[in-house]
Amino acid sequence: MKRNRTICLVLIYAFLLNSIAANARAQTQTSQTDEKPKGLQFRLREGKAQTAKSDVSAPFETVKLNETETDAIIRRLPPIEMETNDQADFATRPNSLPPAGSGFGRLCSGSVSPPVSIDAIRERTPSSRW
Repeated sequence: MKRNRTICLVLIYAFLLNSIAANARAQTQTSQTDEKPKGLQFRLREGKAQTAKSDVSAPFETVKLNETETDAIIRRLPPIEMETNDQADFATRPNSLPPAGSGFGRLCSGSVSPPVSIDAIRERTPSSRW
């Protein structure tokens, strides 16, 4: 009996000391007001409906060139020189795999499903559907 009483008193004192210590710690934490927390901060708030303002510039005025002006511009370009490896067949890597095939013909030579007649389907389904 005395043992139970001492255990109860110890628990009561522990709860009381814990509640006092929690209040004391909370008071010391609020005294540090000038220090801002480090790291990335987010603040959420309701947005306001605004129209997007964009700077739209006027399109440039263009003039269609005639054939003589176009030919003069093309003549100013350097000629295109042909290189030896310009015209080559399509090349694959030496260790490339062959193109993928269906593979079905190699595995099965017959049809996949047996032929089904309309009469067999009608026998299995109610006559109200047909």
